[in-house]
Amino acid sequence: MDFLRKSGNTPQSRFNVTLGQEYLANAMALWTYGLGVLIVDDTGRPNWKPIGLFDVTDRKLPDDWEFTAVRDRDPLVALWGYPALIRDPNHHDDLIERKSSALEVFLREAPSPGGDSH
Repeated sequence: MDFLRKSGNTPQSRFNVTLGQEYLANAMALWTYGLGVLIVDDTGRPNWKPIGLFDVTDRKLPDDWEFTAVRDRDPLVALWGYPALIRDPNHHDDLIERKSSALEVFLREAPSPGGDSH
């Protein structure tokens, strides 16, 4: 419940995921209040979701993922994922803000459901 409160979600929040459906983790983020994954949810758009919504079925990380510890961007602590998410300090926020340039980069760089990142 603390994750919900601190992340801006509420018990009434809709997460736009289907019970029993598999979703590909396109990236992971560690915030001060918990771990999240970037998925393409049932809206067809990339969105960050709390990891507690999912059961992990494949424990491997994609070979092309990168990592960064994030400084001075509370509540964001760390990111794992495709290169632009790690190398471009604005990409994370631009993706959340639905900037078309960030969505284009996401579609180009994020892993596809078939396992190929391109």
